[in-house]
Amino acid sequence: MGADVAFGKLGGKMKKHYGIKVSSSMVRLINQKHASKIAKLKKKRSLA
Repeated sequence: MGADVAFGKLGGKMKKHYGIKVSSSMVRLINQKHASKIAKLKKKRSLA
């Protein structure tokens, strides 16, 4: 989610494709949390 669309525009895309309303701040927050989890996994794997 969000890889091909700016955070501010993704809410409209979600509404159009899935019928749900999502604010740009929520999209940004979700993406930041996913990025944090990915970074932790990468660090964990590099230490192994």
